[in-house]
Amino acid sequence: MKKLFVPLFMAIALMTSTNAMAFDKKDKVELSEKDQKRIIEISNRVEEIRKMDKSDLSSTERKALKSELKQIKN
Repeated sequence: MKKLFVPLFMAIALMTSTNAMAFDKKDKVELSEKDQKRIIEISNRVEEIRKMDKSDLSSTERKALKSELKQIKN
């Protein structure tokens, strides 16, 4: 059993470390000032929605918030 476990563990460890190294090599994209402002606006809105007390909202208002978040995601 040990003879099977050690090579299998090593193979899995090598595959995951290779993926991690490949992920780090991606080029970083420079964003324009306009894009950076838009990202900040979106993140602020998402945080605002997350902090809301949704228990007082009607079902249509909750659906509207949910659809707004889906639009932001896409």
